[in-house]
Amino acid sequence: MSALPKFIEFPTTTIKVPNEYIVKFKPALASNHREAIVDLFKTEDVYHMEPLASMGCVDARGPNELTVITKQLYDGIIVKADLERLVTLRANPGIEYIAENAGNLKTFGGKKTQQLGSDVESKWALSRISNRGRFRVGNATFSYPESAGAGVQIFIVDSGVNPTMEGYPAVAKELPKGRVWEGYSAVKGEQPHDDHTGHGTWMAGIAGGSLSGVARKSELISVKVTGESGGAPTGSVGGIFKGLDWIFRNAKDKTRSIINMSGGADAFDPLDELCSKLDEAGFYVVVASGQGTSEANISTLSPTRCPKVITVGALDKNDTKPPWANVGNIMFWAPGMDVLRLGPYNPPNGSSPAAALVSGMIALYLGENARISKPRLLEQMRKGGDVLENGKGWVVPLVPGVLSAD
Repeated sequence: MSALPKFIEFPTTTIKVPNEYIVKFKPALASNHREAIVDLFKTEDVYHMEPLASMGCVDARGPNELTVITKQLYDGIIVKADLERLVTLRANPGIEYIAENAGNLKTFGGKKTQQLGSDVESKWALSRISNRGRFRVGNATFSYPESAGAGVQIFIVDSGVNPTMEGYPAVAKELPKGRVWEGYSAVKGEQPHDDHTGHGTWMAGIAGGSLSGVARKSELISVKVTGESGGAPTGSVGGIFKGLDWIFRNAKDKTRSIINMSGGADAFDPLDELCSKLDEAGFYVVVASGQGTSEANISTLSPTRCPKVITVGALDKNDTKPPWANVGNIMFWAPGMDVLRLGPYNPPNGSSPAAALVSGMIALYLGENARISKPRLLEQMRKGGDVLENGKGWVVPLVPGVLSAD
């Protein structure tokens, strides 16, 4: 007799989305049995995510009661189920597991040379990733390849990206039309350009802003997974699943696509599994290591603990870790303090800006060499980076084509 599905629960301290579940089918499940499970929920508005005709179209259909995830990425569904249908699902031997959906996401956002000028203190991060050693005001330049990430897509999985944010004219200059696209919103009633906190817009500016970002010719696509209701943040792991599925279906070239994630959840195997699949498909999944009132180990968080993602930790101007920054098996370290003030989000600190800087740097590498493999690219970033003198082997990656990889 086939085993019944496993039921995955979050800790009691985790806020759950009522009656919503992530369901994974067994690999050998026959198509007709799979469809029979889906049919249980077809009284609701079924949402099969399909590729868009071209990037820049708004997928305004929003989240529905049933989402069928791309089989090649994650053979399963996200559903709302009352007790009766949940009991039916839990008795089905064709299902591998049923997982609760968490609602309280963890917040983790030729060569050219730019003289950073009088506002160098707000752009010190650019100088740090372009010069060896600690930041020095007297060496305040940002050097980057002429290609500047052209032809590379950076998907900002965050609170939305609003390039025309009212009251912040600098945003429109950093995020011009033609390079910034509305992608998808997993938040009911909100569009990809709706950004109530400004966090996603800030991340887009750091990764690829035209004047103060890293990859200044890259494409920036908003994938909105968090919103706001009554002044309180909203979002769920299921929303992240939907956003990542949309990226899988719509990326122009998976091997030249970067997924920048500023959040996640408590340790959750299904989210780690999904990110591993994205990595296998060719995506660069860059995740902020996270922070809190005191440091935690990333082994307690997903997808930061996933060995397939590129986890980024935060440093200050002295190349030291702030007390709030998380620790653990972190691949790269980058500036995370006072990084580019853009829009309303304040203060400009955290591991999110550090991750966005690394996303921009990966785009620069891909812009310089379209055929470079992922292992080779990451090896170049490690070898060409700065190994900090703290005895821990921490690496600060540097932009390509500027400094030799000794």
